[in-house]
Amino acid sequence: KDIESERNTIYTDEHGRVKVRINLYANQEELDEKESLYHHTPFLRVASSIASNHSGFFHTPRIGDEVIISFLDDDIDKPYVSGSLYNGTTTMPQYNYPRYQREIATSTLSYLSVVPAMIDKGLDTLKLQENTDYELSSINNHYLTLANSTIGVDNTDARARNEITLKNDKDKEEIYILAQKDYKEEIGNNYEQTIKNNKTSEVGALYTEFITLGHMQNIIGFKNVNIGAEYLENTLLSKDTNVGLSNTLNVGTDQKVRIHKNSYEKVGENKKVEIGRNYEERITGEYTSSVSSNRKAFTRGYHHIQSQGKYSVYTDSELVAEAKGNIQEHTEKSIFMVAKKDHSINAENVSSLAQKDNTIVARNRIINQVKSTSITTTAKEVIIQVGGVQVIIDNKGLRVKGGDLRAD
Repeated sequence: KDIESERNTIYTDEHGRVKVRINLYANQEELDEKESLYHHTPFLRVASSIASNHSGFFHTPRIGDEVIISFLDDDIDKPYVSGSLYNGTTTMPQYNYPRYQREIATSTLSYLSVVPAMIDKGLDTLKLQENTDYELSSINNHYLTLANSTIGVDNTDARARNEITLKNDKDKEEIYILAQKDYKEEIGNNYEQTIKNNKTSEVGALYTEFITLGHMQNIIGFKNVNIGAEYLENTLLSKDTNVGLSNTLNVGTDQKVRIHKNSYEKVGENKKVEIGRNYEERITGEYTSSVSSNRKAFTRGYHHIQSQGKYSVYTDSELVAEAKGNIQEHTEKSIFMVAKKDHSINAENVSSLAQKDNTIVARNRIINQVKSTSITTTAKEVIIQVGGVQVIIDNKGLRVKGGDLRAD
């Protein structure tokens, strides 16, 4: 009954038909104080450019729209809504693109032809800035707009709407789609998209992509990914990464690598590791290192090796231990040295201290010598020689050669 208070809402029946207030009875309506209903028609059908079974164009005029009433077969008893008109209250779609300071057009709009969508307030030029409405000249023929504003009495200016606009300025052709809220696509089979220049996509919140089979991406040039917060990647099966040239990984703080089974690394040439502070390795099982050429270890400070079990060093050639200071060996039990050939000790001084016994055993002989003085021990005899004098002790007794036996 009150059009102004219900403007931009829909009143229809199950067939999509609407009632129309006839201007012919406007004055009588005021005299009747809007108490009678004959000022409005019964429910009328709305014409469509295409109407097929479950397909075509369908639009329901809203309360407050100005419509055209036609009569089927020129029969006054067969009225229907054949179209609608823009007026001072019902204005044409607004070109208000929510973009970030993007200029849409600067050329003068002219040459009127078919204008399915126009703006009631005209300007010579058309520009767009962020969150700013712009208006189009009423003589424009470069835009085709399909717009559907959100239903509600608080949206009579069509700020909230869905819109498809085709722009046909030469060298500035554009298709603009505005979804006031959600935008959904459902494709029964394949979807193919070809972009011959740049593509920009901006998501204000969460971006989710679900792929059932596979994802293949081929980039001929470069790829740059910037992530402001965290990056999480889960691969249930195998993952292969091939890099044709160099590969650089920069980590600002910590890096952790967890491998539940085996890890294999192959370096074709050199590998260098630089550690600013400490290095720690923990191995539960065995540790094997194989070097085909030389191996060097340099320690500026203290070098400590500790084994809870047996510690073995084996070489096919020489084993050399050199120190500018002392070499010390400490053990709570015994020290054994076994050599199949010679065992030599060359030092300025040699000291041997036994808290209990000191046993020297030789299968052939033992020689203790200081310059020309020596003591030679064999299984049969002991020979003490000082200069040209020898003292021989064997199982026959004591003999002196080259000197006298005397008692002083």
